[in-house]
Amino acid sequence: MKMPMFARAASRGGAVSTALLLLTFLAGCATVSTVTSSAPPAAPASRFGHMHGVGFDATSDAVYIATHIGLYTVSGSLRSPKESASLGGPIAGLRQDNMGFAIDGERMYASGHPDPTVSSDANLGLVSNTDQGKSWSAVSLKGTTDFHDLEISHPGQGPTTIYGFDSADAVIRVSRDGGSTWTSGAALAMRDMAADPALPGTIYATTSDGLKVSHDYAASFELSPGAPALYLIAAAGSAAQPQLVGIDAAGVVWKQSANTPWRATGAVTGTADALALSVGTTSTLVVADQRGIVASFDFGATWRILVTY
Repeated sequence: MKMPMFARAASRGGAVSTALLLLTFLAGCATVSTVTSSAPPAAPASRFGHMHGVGFDATSDAVYIATHIGLYTVSGSLRSPKESASLGGPIAGLRQDNMGFAIDGERMYASGHPDPTVSSDANLGLVSNTDQGKSWSAVSLKGTTDFHDLEISHPGQGPTTIYGFDSADAVIRVSRDGGSTWTSGAALAMRDMAADPALPGTIYATTSDGLKVSHDYAASFELSPGAPALYLIAAAGSAAQPQLVGIDAAGVVWKQSANTPWRATGAVTGTADALALSVGTTSTLVVADQRGIVASFDFGATWRILVTY
């Protein structure tokens, strides 16, 4: 079963980190925010320094945290009380620096830097696994590329489109065959990006100019009309019912469904470092913020703390 999960990388501590690549804007709850600075907000303090991404498996209730020091999991947590949640990791003892992270169904993807006890390569390239992060295999670009954000679009039985933000030159690379081959898209100073899960050619990016969108596989971008100034962005849903959720620098959670206007729906605590979204019978947000790893089932109006740092 394909999970509409996004690791957002929270990333980037740098360019979307990329991944998330956060920008620094101020936004009001009732009006579209305006950009006031291009510097990223500070990441929340935690045992990990900061998270590059979060993702979750809606079928098993497992939440995954991609960090500098490995992949961690918060098990049995999404719909369970805080006391029942447990933080485990790094999974398989691997201290892999997961700069970019994404989940597509049973398959995880990552990029960044290998555990130095496992490989002397500088960069991971693109790696993947189908065993909940226990072992990783090279897909492509081994040793040469460090993606600071990864986004997946995989509608139905079609090919998997992967977007990677290359930290070397701030260019978005695009693979339309599951990571085997790559082309270069636009160069973009961004904090985070989100691929439309139903329209593989559409991808959003948060920038200091505002939210930008591409409809041509990242070849070109334009400002998204009416969007608030977000630094984190996630996309989920179907072609008929697409949903975007973002967080601005003031911590306000914003939502857009289909072609309706953006509206403020809640808020995080402090600065959010990563955001994941799943849309189904119940929509779920998972966020890494000042409190720890938290989940919301009403787009940020209320939150459940899954685990503290």
